[in-house]
Amino acid sequence: MTKPEYTLIDYVRWMGNFSFEEKTFCETDALVLCDVVYFDVFSGQDAPGKTFHELIRRAPVEDSDIVKCLGGGSAKHVSFIREIEKSRRFGQVVLKGYSETLDHKKSIQFAAADFVYKDHWNFIAFRGTDDTIAGWKEDFMIAFTRTPAQEMALDFAKSYIDKSIKNYIGGHSKGGNLALYAASMLPEHLQEYVSRVYDLDGPGFCEEVFDLTALNRIREKTTFIIPEFSVIGRLFEPDFPDTKIAASNESAMMQHELLSWGVKSDGLDTVLENDPRAKNINKIIDDWVENISQEDRRIFVNELFDALEADGAKTMTDIMHKGLDGFEKILFQAAGSSRVTKKAAAALPEQALFGNTFREIKQTGFWKTIVKNGLAQAAAMMITGFLFIFASESILNVVSMVFITGLALLQAWLTYKRLKENHWKFNRVRDRLYLSIILIVLSIFLFVKDHAMFIMGSVIFSISAFVLAAYSGIKAADKVNPLFRRILSGAESILCIIYGISFMIIPQAAVFGYMLSIGYFLIGDALIRLLLSLIDM
Repeated sequence: MTKPEYTLIDYVRWMGNFSFEEKTFCETDALVLCDVVYFDVFSGQDAPGKTFHELIRRAPVEDSDIVKCLGGGSAKHVSFIREIEKSRRFGQVVLKGYSETLDHKKSIQFAAADFVYKDHWNFIAFRGTDDTIAGWKEDFMIAFTRTPAQEMALDFAKSYIDKSIKNYIGGHSKGGNLALYAASMLPEHLQEYVSRVYDLDGPGFCEEVFDLTALNRIREKTTFIIPEFSVIGRLFEPDFPDTKIAASNESAMMQHELLSWGVKSDGLDTVLENDPRAKNINKIIDDWVENISQEDRRIFVNELFDALEADGAKTMTDIMHKGLDGFEKILFQAAGSSRVTKKAAAALPEQALFGNTFREIKQTGFWKTIVKNGLAQAAAMMITGFLFIFASESILNVVSMVFITGLALLQAWLTYKRLKENHWKFNRVRDRLYLSIILIVLSIFLFVKDHAMFIMGSVIFSISAFVLAAYSGIKAADKVNPLFRRILSGAESILCIIYGISFMIIPQAAVFGYMLSIGYFLIGDALIRLLLSLIDM
């Protein structure tokens, strides 16, 4: 990827001496205005009617806190807004109207501004996601409902469409989604006055929530621009003929930032296709969302953000500042979430690693029967118990070898499938190819290095024991379960903790007797569970 030499800041400098009469409005100007709306310089009852030059001059622009964007402001944002103030082209743009709402309880983060230049054009700009948790949650909410911000965007657009001049509507990130919603839902007598809609790396709409045919009303007048590494703009990706891919001087997800997008003297600096890594991420997310019901999405999002706000945090910066103590409270809150949320959270890494393979197995009637009645768990425990008894001396080595080698072979197979799907273009599956190579090298390392398999096996067993201890502890504390099952789960939790600690400290010479005890425990526990499952059936 060749990074662009010039960005929006350079464009503002280049065009600084040209008025809109001399150089007419273009899509790069739309990018500038959609970034300007992130700056907190428009509040105040006396703000409407003032030019950019007047508004910026009175604001503390050296303080990057005035930038209300994802991750906060930086030195380049300060440089950008200073260039806007000095610009003859943009300095004379007038703020006609402004609206902002932040409600943490109702998960609303909304801001919009109406900019006008003399009798030439009117631009309605919607702000994207800022640093607030309310704003982040609202982004997730589009997967299962229409949001209050979307209705606010429509009302704002209705109020500021000017029938006497050209009207443009635009936004970046969530602001792009709001621009699409407002423009497509406008009454016909107002929509006909909209000349162009600009969606800048904004997500689309979930078809279960929004009638996608409504977008046909603005399809031919919408410009959709995404960066080379686009993830957010390809969520529920809309389909527009005028779609462009911008080059960026940032890497990966940081390309979402507008100020990183490249420009040339004749317009946007574009590339031909998206980064294949971003395409893979989007496929994983699309498949994950597709396999979760609308109601489960609602539960997952609500409980996820309840956890993030567990320690009183209102912004992502608050969470970072609270450090490990805050993170610990988030984990405890998440641990008490519903089974729906845990299942959805577990499904994402499963989808990333194995695609739809496991999901297809789980859909079979046989799998559902044995899992529902606990037979699979009892059978697995019994088989594991016999392995511990009959292969006590080599069990750690065998487990580490099977686990790593099996994982390496599975990843190699999935990499082969993905390569075949992508017509053997290795750059499109680069990350998965690297993971396969790492696992294969690790497998070889386990075979040739002394004690490596024993150490790896000890780590695997120790982690597994602590995970099982936590799982059994949660079941023991759940009063919905019968008393005997709760007692059994409590005993399992205590023993798993003991075994987990022991795995970290036992020498290789003491493995034999220790493994025998675990084997007998697992078989006994499995027989009890098998009996209970048969009684339930």
